[in-house]
Amino acid sequence: MSEGIVTFVSSKGWFFAEHSEDHSSVFIHQKSVENGRYLRVGDRVSFEVVPSIKHPGNTMAANVKFLGHIITRQVSGNDGAR
Repeated sequence: MSEGIVTFVSSKGWFFAEHSEDHSSVFIHQKSVENGRYLRVGDRVSFEVVPSIKHPGNTMAANVKFLGHIITRQVSGNDGAR
């Protein structure tokens, strides 16, 4: 199983995640997500990389499992320095 972070969410039921090992992107279809969960940007997921059914020669994610949501620190343009 590979792990990654969801980096893109479509309103049409598909997503992209970045592999944590090599930083490549993988396509995820909503039907491949455990329990039909709708993913959000920043969600940590595990998945298997399999050949794409619709696009021969490409790969996609299968057996996608939600692992949690990463918390990012938002930085404003004002750092308090004067």
